[in-house]
Amino acid sequence: MQMRCYRCSFSFAISRETLAAALASLTVTGNTHHIEYCPRCRTANKIDRQTIARFAPQPTEAELAAARAALESAEAEPEKPEPYRAAEPVGQADSKKKKHRRRRGSGAAEAAADD
Repeated sequence: MQMRCYRCSFSFAISRETLAAALASLTVTGNTHHIEYCPRCRTANKIDRQTIARFAPQPTEAELAAARAALESAEAEPEKPEPYRAAEPVGQADSKKKKHRRRRGSGAAEAAADD
């Protein structure tokens, strides 16, 4: 399938194997679009399910089963929560603030104004 990037108008080809894998993934996940990245500018280009189904060969049951297994294994691994950090007391947070330096010319301007 030939595709054109909407941003840089670069034309590139997507193989039938890639389309078959995308269609199997869309069937399992229930998404409506597949994202393909432009090889020239790396912009994400959406391809809707109907376009993929028109150009892709029909996925076999083995491909669907492999896509389901990959999705289930990704869902089975829970994300680790971030460790708990205690809030700093208000008095300590103020003492850790950086003191800003004066501008380079401000001291000279004040000295000249005093003279």
